[in-house]
Amino acid sequence: ASEDGISTSTYGLGNGFNEELMIHMAERSGGNSYYGETAEDLIEPFEQEFELLQALTHKNVLLKIKASKDVEVTLMNQLYKIRGNSEKEEVASYKMKSMTHGTEAWALFRFEIKSASSASEEQIKIFEFKVSYDNQDGKKEESETVQFILPTLSPKAYGDLAEDRLVRKKMLELEAARIQAEARTAALNLD
Repeated sequence: ASEDGISTSTYGLGNGFNEELMIHMAERSGGNSYYGETAEDLIEPFEQEFELLQALTHKNVLLKIKASKDVEVTLMNQLYKIRGNSEKEEVASYKMKSMTHGTEAWALFRFEIKSASSASEEQIKIFEFKVSYDNQDGKKEESETVQFILPTLSPKAYGDLAEDRLVRKKMLELEAARIQAEARTAALNLD
């Protein structure tokens, strides 16, 4: 259903539900998961979901990325990968959450240059990407293709680079999410 633009939010009530399943369903479909001990606990998140649905400006957001030859690109986020038509699909498509005006969506990639011959060039094209989405009127829109190109640096120049604070912050967010997921899994396996 997610590939058809349908997201699913889950609501766990009381103690008799499968938390792992509910969270996984919501994450895979671009929805949210909530928990409440009573029905009253879930009224506010339920109302917020309806307000959000009415305010969405970008629905069915897809990030499409094509790695350059001799470059291996790995997605660090837990985005849902849309299956392609073949295993040798050159363009990877990832479903991102729908958005309201002024919100942000991000993806963090790690890449490895597989060919030493690329290091002799002045610049290395790492990957190219574009984003498509349905606007508020339901019309499909797509960005222009953007190329991610980096200059080749000497080992000293590379060592002198300052760490990007925003990238570091996003890496810490992903690490915190990974630790939370491991803790949740460990807690469920205490039985």
